[in-house]
Amino acid sequence: MQRRHALSLLALPLLAACAGGEDAGRRIGGYTVGFGDRIHAAALRAPWEFGDLSRWRGQPGRAALAVADLEILTDGLARDPYWSPETPPDVVALLGQARAAVRARLSIGGDASPAVVVAALTQAAERLESGRAPLAAPALERPGFGLPGLGTLERLSTLPALRETEAAANAAAAEIGRRAGGDG
Repeated sequence: MQRRHALSLLALPLLAACAGGEDAGRRIGGYTVGFGDRIHAAALRAPWEFGDLSRWRGQPGRAALAVADLEILTDGLARDPYWSPETPPDVVALLGQARAAVRARLSIGGDASPAVVVAALTQAAERLESGRAPLAAPALERPGFGLPGLGTLERLSTLPALRETEAAANAAAAEIGRRAGGDG
């Protein structure tokens, strides 16, 4: 019996590490932030989140998170050392076309850093969803963003359905399904 308790105590540091820091369990737009593989998670959500961006009409925070997922997937499947070696070039190309189409709608430069774009979009979404809407627009005034923050928020609120995002979302989800051994 003492041995079982001793073994249980060995698991405590591991459990404590899994608990995370101050951001553990924090949620933005229904997403848990700071846990798991965000590329995999974004691919699983892709058909719903950015397959039809018009579903977020009037919800700029949700649209911002959907566009952030697109950015994460496009950059991750092309560059991440775990995901990129096995990702088919056509999936990467479809995601690149979708990102270019969305960036053009939002007046975000093609050379803008994906990390900067994701940070700006998630920060704006967090501010909108936490009741700090006046602080959302300044979060979107970053290098590569061609509009004032309020202009970007307005465009996020009115994104249309785009065939590029639908094709990319379905391709990314199918690729994750293929890797998981599913039908894709």
